Amino acid sequence: MKTREEVKKARKELLKSAEVKSITYKGDKRISSPSRVCGVCRAPLSGMNYVEGVVLSKKKHIHLQYSKFLYIDICYNITDCYRNLKI
Repeated sequence: MKTREEVKKARKELLKSAEVKSITYKGDKRISSPSRVCGVCRAPLSGMNYVEGVVLSKKKHIHLQYSKFLYIDICYNITDCYRNLKI
């Protein structure tokens, strides 16, 4: 089980070391992967609308890119991570 301090430290390190940071808003259709999850609390951040065949962002999150092939997504708000981890 993670503590609040561990979550803060993990998010700070992830944000500080990323080369490119971008915010993805709820309902955004410009993402290609329906399997985005938070790198800190493992909450689902994107999903698929099977009726329309469109990938949607489920919640506002930050897309952190470290290189051309490596990226991590985290919840935009730290309280979402706390809530998902039940801290």
